[in-house]
Amino acid sequence: GSESKGTGFAAYANAQLIWGLPQAIITVSLMAALLPRLARSAHEGDTGAVRDDISQGLRTTAVAIVPISFGFVALGIPMCTLMFGASGTSAATNMGYMLMAFGLGLIPYSVQYVVLRAFYAYEDTRTPFYNTVIVAVVNASASALCFLLLPSRWAVAGMAASYGLAYAIGVGVAWRRLSKRLGGDLDGGRVLRTYARLAIAAVPAALLSGAACYGISKSLGQEAGGSLVALVVGGVVLLGVFFVAARRMRIEELNGMVGMVRGRLGR
Repeated sequence: GSESKGTGFAAYANAQLIWGLPQAIITVSLMAALLPRLARSAHEGDTGAVRDDISQGLRTTAVAIVPISFGFVALGIPMCTLMFGASGTSAATNMGYMLMAFGLGLIPYSVQYVVLRAFYAYEDTRTPFYNTVIVAVVNASASALCFLLLPSRWAVAGMAASYGLAYAIGVGVAWRRLSKRLGGDLDGGRVLRTYARLAIAAVPAALLSGAACYGISKSLGQEAGGSLVALVVGGVVLLGVFFVAARRMRIEELNGMVGMVRGRLGR
């Protein structure tokens, strides 16, 4: 009924809020550090430096954003049952499914943010605006299809997934435009390799973490206590497995990120 639609959209809004936090904390602050240099290089017409900064921004943010987005897929349900359990377990579980559906969309969402900073460095606001319109149109169309084609309990989760799809298409468009602006190569091979390797490290981490969560929730239940244990254990498993796998694959951006976090904490 309309009441469940209302709670569906409230849950969507809450899930979207949680999902947007890593972007707000990590991607935005990392890029804020790069922006002055980026603007200077753009102003001086040094396309090589702009490309290097964008590549560095993409690869460094990926170290945090890729495992976190897989983390939302693995841990979405205990996150929501812990935070919103008071609104009833089934409502909180539904919200968890939405967070899972949003999950991987965090990757293109973050990439888009970084890539658009290059246009702002060139004082070009038209391209980002044009890009926002494309994302909005794709999101609205895909969401409408989900609403029409999917059974109601999955429709809102489908809309959450549409969000990621819209950003993936937006990134494709922005990437091509930036590539043209910078005269061809955008260091795409290196960037893709980093994202692929981080994803390869994140998949087993997410699977083991999700399995641990599922086991704990089954035995301890989904009340606050069980949810907290599931989330903590799941989180430790996720980060531990990811870190070991990423180290094994010698992903050098990992050291950059760890150094940055240490610098922030040591201040």
